[in-house]
Amino acid sequence: MLTSVKNPVEYGVVITDTEGAIKSFLEKPSWGEVFSDQVNTGIYILEPEVLDWIPPGKPFDFSRDLFPRLLQEGKLLLGVSLPGYWCDVGNLDQYYQAQMDVLQGKVNIRWPGEEMGSGIWAEEGVEVHPSAVLEGPLLLGAYCRVGPGAQVGPYAVLGAHTRVERGGTVRRSFLWDNVRVGSNSISEGVGVASGVRTGSRVRLGEGVVVGEGTCMEREVQVYPGVKVWPYKHLGACTVLRESLVWGKGSFRPLFVGSQAPFSSGLDLTPLQVARLGWAYGSAFPPGSPLGVSRLPGGRGDGLPSSGFWPDGCGDQGYRSGGFAYTGLPFCRGLSGFEGCLPYQGRYSKK
Repeated sequence: MLTSVKNPVEYGVVITDTEGAIKSFLEKPSWGEVFSDQVNTGIYILEPEVLDWIPPGKPFDFSRDLFPRLLQEGKLLLGVSLPGYWCDVGNLDQYYQAQMDVLQGKVNIRWPGEEMGSGIWAEEGVEVHPSAVLEGPLLLGAYCRVGPGAQVGPYAVLGAHTRVERGGTVRRSFLWDNVRVGSNSISEGVGVASGVRTGSRVRLGEGVVVGEGTCMEREVQVYPGVKVWPYKHLGACTVLRESLVWGKGSFRPLFVGSQAPFSSGLDLTPLQVARLGWAYGSAFPPGSPLGVSRLPGGRGDGLPSSGFWPDGCGDQGYRSGGFAYTGLPFCRGLSGFEGCLPYQGRYSKK
């Protein structure tokens, strides 16, 4: 099956004769190599004996290996361009675009459920509070619940048993089954897999993708474009600026008042240590010499102060140094150092 596209360099280009016989293939060409706008859709109808050409136990691609080999052997391959919608959902952007195209009516599908009017479709068992605001195009899966004052749509899909609680907002987003959007939380332009739970006042930025089974406690903020892998746990008030792939993902805010509470070696990342150094260094005039030490034998042994922390201070324009295991009186008495920050295992304080 073939189709015509505006940008053929992302696909396998195919050229046929007037009778539909395929003459050549070129997988993902550069613009200088493009000889046709007809591309391979990845949909094939094969005679069973074609599978005998595939060697067992080794990688063998249809477009790169099998079809060119069949052409070389003089076998007849036919291509046909059919009308209708086609989208290669090979990455998150294309998946998002396919969802948008369905909602915009570019795809001829049988919508589930019944239309409530204004492009809003709902399956059985849907509950919408009278004070909630719905804006189409929008699809609500079976047994969805939209709470008081919530705003859902436009361009949103809620999977079965998904719940948007009081004051929650979901726009241009695609939520799978059994998702809970906490009260006064905002999800705009995001993709959320099944079983995700968010607490109150959670903010997911544009382009965020959250993996299955992830739990976010209250007031979590996820920056635009960040990806969260499945089954992570984000603690209350977490601010996530980079994609979360490894570990369980349990975080806390870096600062609580004037303190930075954490458990060394467990939930303090190098980026957080560097940020702590930036914050500490900002309390002194530019160019000031600063020092960092740890107490020997204490819980501070896990703190990577000798590297990231002084580097964070240095990035702020200060002369910094790590004194490794040095007691507070000696550290303070070192000539030329105005600020010393010992770590005692429980918290760090200006």
